[in-house]
Amino acid sequence: MKQAKWTFPLFVSMLILGGVSRQISAEPSNTLVLGLMPAVNIAPIIVAEAEGFFQQEGVSLRIELFKNQMYRESALQTGTIDGTVSDLINAVNAVSNGFPLKVTSASEGIFGLVAAPRSRFPDASSWKNAPPSTKLKVGLLENSIVYYVTERMLETRGIRTNIIELVSSPQLPARMEMLLAGRIDAACLPEPLLSLSRRSGATVVADTESLPFTPGVILFTEKALKAKPLLVKAFYRGYNRGVAMLLKDPERWKPMILEKAEFPPTTKEFSLPVFAPARLTRIEEYRDVTSWMRTKGLLSTIPPYEAVVDGAYLP
Repeated sequence: MKQAKWTFPLFVSMLILGGVSRQISAEPSNTLVLGLMPAVNIAPIIVAEAEGFFQQEGVSLRIELFKNQMYRESALQTGTIDGTVSDLINAVNAVSNGFPLKVTSASEGIFGLVAAPRSRFPDASSWKNAPPSTKLKVGLLENSIVYYVTERMLETRGIRTNIIELVSSPQLPARMEMLLAGRIDAACLPEPLLSLSRRSGATVVADTESLPFTPGVILFTEKALKAKPLLVKAFYRGYNRGVAMLLKDPERWKPMILEKAEFPPTTKEFSLPVFAPARLTRIEEYRDVTSWMRTKGLLSTIPPYEAVVDGAYLP
């Protein structure tokens, strides 16, 4: 059975050689191109691809795996990929800056705030009872999903968010390295790095299990949605079949997810979210995220919900 093609793009050379336009024109009419990052939220896509569900639904899926978010965003804007698994903050920022895309569904993920090994503040209680003057160096990416979920996790535990002294660390492996070396007090990490850091001595202060949602999404460019609406609908039928298969026996699929997502080779055990069939990003979720973005000075005007979210492609 034919499976999706996984590639790793080299955008600089493609752009210099004019390869982007040639690649797009060479794509078969039933091809959908997704750009993915190594994270557990792509697990249903990996399973559906392995089982041939996308092919059975009439989609020739090509998957490009990125290790750098900047390259993925460049690929989206140049039209090299049709869509990606991203987050609501990125999506709203893109629309606000005039780039036409639509959030077509929510996506589950797992994040955790972990304290460095041998930290004097190893858990939520110690953070909550820290003296008012205490500032803890926390590895985050400013104005991002990890910053948003970190503040929300602290708030649910009654911990003041101004305890954070932000240390900007865009690259996840570098963030974990700083944490384990004790150069920062804590870091917010997604799975599987969350589990990997715990096995290396870090301790969990809070995780997203306490939150009603994490603002992960699947999105597509408006160009792709106009040109390939039936393929996007077929993608979601395959995605939901992948979710159903994954829920039956998640442990069975972990070795494949580990391989296909190119997680660090030292990763052996990690947690998966309890995936649900693709659903619409709810308006209350949108309001909470955009309100947070406004308080951070990221938005002067909040785009209407309908300008960003479109559930017409869900089964």
